[in-house]
Amino acid sequence: HLFCFEVQTSSVLDQQGNTQDFIAALRQLGCRVTLDNATIDRTVMNLLSKVPIDYLKINATAKPEGLSSQLPALMQQYSVQAIAKGIDSLAILETVKKKGIRHVQGYQIERPRPMS
Repeated sequence: HLFCFEVQTSSVLDQQGNTQDFIAALRQLGCRVTLDNATIDRTVMNLLSKVPIDYLKINATAKPEGLSSQLPALMQQYSVQAIAKGIDSLAILETVKKKGIRHVQGYQIERPRPMS
């Protein structure tokens, strides 16, 4: 898997048919798909039952439901991984580690830089 494409949760909700077809085409090409700005709620759980997603990207610094206690069970039930974004301190990093999240993104990890 060389590429992982992000799709916004709102786009999937607004245009489910078109987005599902697009995601299916990406996966047929061997790409992975991330659902960005995901929250742990019934809407996202319903999407996961219909749309093949590889990763849920959640904001670790936003509302508590992003790092809900339901996250580990959700990851297992739908065979998805979580990516926590907004990791800007060691405290936030430790919190997401305790939730079983292995993929992180934020200034605590690395500041954006030009590609060389």
